[in-house]
Amino acid sequence: MNPDANTTGTTADPVDVEKLAAHSDEPQSSTSKRVLEAAGLLLVWSMFALVEGTLRMTINSNPNPEVSLTDDLDGTIVPAAAKLAGGVAEVIFGLAGFFVAFFVLVFNKGSPTITTAFVIIQVPLGWFVFITFVLAEPIRAAVEATGDDLLSQGEQRALILLGNMLGSINFCWALQGGQFLMGLRLLAAQKGEEESKSKNALRTYVWCGNMLVAAFSTIFVGSLLASKGFTSDTAPVGAPPHVVWYPAISIVTAVVMFLFGGMGIVAAKSSMVAAHMTLMWVFTSVMMLINFSFTFGIVPGLAPPIPGSAQHIGLVFSTTILPMYFAYRTHFSV
Repeated sequence: MNPDANTTGTTADPVDVEKLAAHSDEPQSSTSKRVLEAAGLLLVWSMFALVEGTLRMTINSNPNPEVSLTDDLDGTIVPAAAKLAGGVAEVIFGLAGFFVAFFVLVFNKGSPTITTAFVIIQVPLGWFVFITFVLAEPIRAAVEATGDDLLSQGEQRALILLGNMLGSINFCWALQGGQFLMGLRLLAAQKGEEESKSKNALRTYVWCGNMLVAAFSTIFVGSLLASKGFTSDTAPVGAPPHVVWYPAISIVTAVVMFLFGGMGIVAAKSSMVAAHMTLMWVFTSVMMLINFSFTFGIVPGLAPPIPGSAQHIGLVFSTTILPMYFAYRTHFSV
């Protein structure tokens, strides 16, 4: 008797083990690799925003109950209350992005509706933070600049506009804009929308361009201070994100940034260059961290670290990851 025959005399279909598993009572993961990757990146960017917002909230909180938060505490055009609110706003959209991404990664819980809500929250709060810290403060400082023993009035204004404001635009755009972009990519992945090679190539060009402009800002600051013969063992020249002890470090860092940005543009067309760009990313990130963060505290004999310098770590990684990541994704899918 045929063992495969049933009682009606017909032949039974072969058993499909995978199909049985798919319909078993065991819970199955419905989260694709692309959704997981997008959520992971959103988690990283949200942590960067959360740390920066916490630092800003702490630095701009009012420790003196006798002074109103509406007063101009530090001689700037932006009231302390606005800067405190900016820190709180960044904490809010940092936390929101963190929870959205964490629930997707750990609990496999998420939906396009929740991700859309996060994106809607992030946009107005992000713009408020950007205008408060990146635009209003440098513009006020440039208008009120009078010059000092090191720099003339014109040089000081150039340092503020091309160093402080332009550098802040590049770095903060990468952090806040990067979080927004990762939210959109998570949303697209949750909806099952395909991500085209041409779109990733375009993003590569955009973020490499951002890196090149940041490199220009960095080399401008270093070159200007080097031309004035500046070096310091006691206090730096500050045009955040540039806080310069030794101009030569800024110049060398800027050259590395130029090379990295240029490499990314080539990588958008070449899969071989894109694959090798991951190694260049490590070197560039370390060099930028040395210049923008680590120098503040590890060089013996210097003053204590400048408050808030830790937030530059998130700014550096945001600026370096985006060109490398999209160049790689242009040629290699998830």
